[in-house]
Order: sequence, then C-alpha cells, then structure tokens
Amino acid sequence: MAAVQHVLLSTEAELLVKALDVSSLEKVGDKRWWNRHDMLEKLNIQSIMNIPSNSCFITENLLTHGKISLVINELITSEIWSERIFPILYHEMSQKDQSTLPVYMTLFHEATVAGLVESVFYYKEVSEEAGDFLLDLIDYAYRKLTKLISKQHCESITQKDPKNDLLKQNEDIQFTIAMKCISIIKYICDAMDSITLSAITRILNTHDFPYLLSQLIDLAPWKKRKENGEVEIFTDNKWVIVPKDETHLLPKIEGQVWLTLYQLLLHPEAQRKYEYNLHRKTQLLKLRRYLHELLLDQLPYLSEVQRFLENLSVMDPPPSKQDLIIEQIPEVRNKLERMYEGRWNKIAKTQLQQNFTMSSKDMKEHAQRLAATYDLDILESLIDEAPTCSNCQNEATKRCSRCQNEWYCSRPCQVKHWSKHKELCNILSAK
Repeated sequence: MAAVQHVLLSTEAELLVKALDVSSLEKVGDKRWWNRHDMLEKLNIQSIMNIPSNSCFITENLLTHGKISLVINELITSEIWSERIFPILYHEMSQKDQSTLPVYMTLFHEATVAGLVESVFYYKEVSEEAGDFLLDLIDYAYRKLTKLISKQHCESITQKDPKNDLLKQNEDIQFTIAMKCISIIKYICDAMDSITLSAITRILNTHDFPYLLSQLIDLAPWKKRKENGEVEIFTDNKWVIVPKDETHLLPKIEGQVWLTLYQLLLHPEAQRKYEYNLHRKTQLLKLRRYLHELLLDQLPYLSEVQRFLENLSVMDPPPSKQDLIIEQIPEVRNKLERMYEGRWNKIAKTQLQQNFTMSSKDMKEHAQRLAATYDLDILESLIDEAPTCSNCQNEATKRCSRCQNEWYCSRPCQVKHWSKHKELCNILSAK
C-alpha cells in the first residue's frame, strides 16, 4: 500500500473550516456551492486518513470554530434537496438527453457530509458540543433508518433502462448513508453521560431506537446472499464477498447495532427513562434467538444483554409514567420546509436551467474541479485491497488509459463496460 498522504495539513484544514458558511437550498449546484462541496469532501477524506494515526485535527478545528452545527445543517439541507428537488429534476432530465453527472455528484454530497459527521462524532465531546442541533441529527438518523427498514420490504430498482441509472445510484447512496447513521447513533449513545435529557428522551421514547435497532437485527440489511450461494456484507462503503470459512464472523455494522443496543438497554440513565410496554417487550425479546454461543464468543459482554432479556421475559411491563415532560423540538428541518414551502418546482426548474444544464466548456471546468478534489493517487492510499473489474467484479490489473479512473480484468470487459463509462471518461480526461 502506498505511504499515507495528506489531502490537507492542519493549517490548511483550519482555513477551510473557518471559510465554511451556511448553505442555501436555492443555491445548490452553483459555483459557490461546488466550492463548499470541495471543502467538505477534502475535510471528509482527511478525517478518514487521520484514523490510523489517531489524529483528530479536523474534529478539533470544527469544534474550535463552532462549525459542528453548520455541518449538521448542511446534512439536512442536502437531505431535503434529494427528497424535494431531485425528483422534479429527474422528471425534467429524463425527457432530455443531457449529462446526469452533476446531479449524481449533488446527490453524493449528502453521503460526503454524512461521512464527515460519522468520523467527527466518534469523539464524545462532539455530541456534547452539538447542543440543540444534536436533536436534528438524531431525527435525521431516525428518518434514514426507518426508510431503510421500509425499503427492505420493497423491490429495488433493477431495470436495465438507462433512465433508471440515476435512481439506482441514488438508492445506493441512500443505503450507504443509512449505514453511516448506524455509526452516528452508536457514537451519540456512547456519549449518553454527557448529552441532554431532551436528546436521551428523543432516542429512547420519541423514536424508540431500541425497537428500531431490534428490527434491523431481524432484517440484517448489511448482508445478502447471491444466487450462487455466496454471502456478501456491506463494509467500508461497499459490498464484499465473504470467504466461506468466515461467514460465521459478525459484520462490523451488525456489531455496532449490538453495541448500541447494549447501551440503550443497560445504561443506568436509559433504564430509568425507557418506557416499557407489552409491544416493546415483545419485539425486544425476539433478540434472544440471536444471542447464541457463536455471537457471545465474539461479543462476550452481550451475555449481560442476554441476562437482561431473560429477566424482562418474566416481568410485567410497569404502568405508563405520567410525569410531565417538556420536550425540546428540533428546528432545522421544519424551518427549511416552511421557508421553501410551495417553491419546490420553481427552485428545481431554476437550478436545472442555471446549474445543471452545462455547456461543453462548463463540463470541462467541472471535470477539472472534480479531478482536483478526488485525487486518485491519494484515494488509492486509503485502499488496502486489489482493485476490482468495473464490469465483472473480479480482480483487475488493467486501468482505463484515458481517465485512469476505472479498472478492468481484461479488454473484453472494458469494451462491454464502455457504454456506461464513456460519459465519465470523456469528462475526466478533458483537458
């Protein structure tokens, strides 16, 4: 693996963090917005690169300059854009023959910001410093995970119609974001000793995360079995095939769900605040069937969860608490929804005309900006396994000679994939 490189030095990161400002939904896709995307992407990549060395200067700068709330605001703005503006844009663009790459990158922006949030919330002091915006982040994670659960009961977009490519890409992006939300909620729960009562109440009773996470254990969306019997798990933002002799090992994401359940069921504050009823008790007791010897060998402390559930099984749910609770309500999403209510179509059509309908010159400038942000040599320093073929997913040894972006195992695979790769290749190789 190549030596670890830096996208940003500490001083450069501080300058970028200080320059971050609040974004506007109306301005998504303009030049200033793309500059902000570049800054956030570089901060995100560097925060990932800092993990092996336990360096946290990205987090420190965001805390020092009071930008945690701004990043959460950016995340929710991106969510609203993908829900409200993107469907209108897609409908308009599906009737025209034009590049969808800028729209795809705008959708991907939400995953970029979610990745940055995931990496910085690893540090407990971030949950404490987030203040009232922590409630908005908890709500955001809840929305993503409930949608993930509902998607498990629906068919994915699998049609070969090219018009559906962007929808499928968005579906994949939203799945990746939901996986990041599992980590985000885990890190927030790890800081339960220092977060506000409103945040604890929202996690436990308003959104009932113990119930929600137990449903995720049932569905295991991070694991799937292919038609040939191979098992795939989602790890490090991609699907990987699990060797047959390792299928018994606990996936990292599933381990995070169990860790979060451990906190939510056994933390003293959670036990005082969580309101058990028959419905919740019935769902939580379903977890017992997963607490077998193989799992307990890998996560021994789950034996405490097992004992707790056995005790819960013979207890009657206590009567509902009648305490008066003044609950704080998150404001970011509601404020944005009210601000732009009734203007979604106008904003979408304006953005399509001004920001997403690009001339050849604009596309080249856009490609140069992307190439500068996503430096391939630096990104490859983060990858410790062999590249895979973009067509058949086997190990690859050859690279597209024009853009240097896609890998292939053979010339026939490259030819087969050309129709999908052509547009991006032309853009990335533009001078």
